[in-house]
Amino acid sequence: MRTNRRNGFYRSRRDRRAGGFTLIEVLAASVIVGTCIAAIITMWSFAFNLTATADRQSIGYSLGRRAMEEVKQTGFQDTAEGTATVYYDNQGGSRSTTRTSSHAYSVATSVTSDLFTGVQTATGALRTVSITVRFLGTDTTVYQCSTYLARAGI
Repeated sequence: MRTNRRNGFYRSRRDRRAGGFTLIEVLAASVIVGTCIAAIITMWSFAFNLTATADRQSIGYSLGRRAMEEVKQTGFQDTAEGTATVYYDNQGGSRSTTRTSSHAYSVATSVTSDLFTGVQTATGALRTVSITVRFLGTDTTVYQCSTYLARAGI
């Protein structure tokens, strides 16, 4: 075995063998890189789902507040008693009273009164207005609120 200067032309066999990576080193590096990539993908998926949930809730809130404002604008006398359901698409648009496959949200507005005179709401009656917004994709409630409607308004 020749052993001369380290920066010279001649090297020993041991020096030549130590120059590359072994199979074990390559496998260990692959496992570490794979674990890091899996962790990054898991975090991305979590963040994506969190953002999608926040988007659904904010659209649901907007639709619920819009329905409440419509009842307020209609007024005590002209607000119909009962429940009405309206459907909206993913962005909260495309309003329809019949459900289609393109609709993602349903907004149910329920109006009930506590006093009646015959078939008409009594003068001193108090009406309860309940709004429920559901995301149709998972059939979950994303927004719900109730308030009272009196002759003077909400």
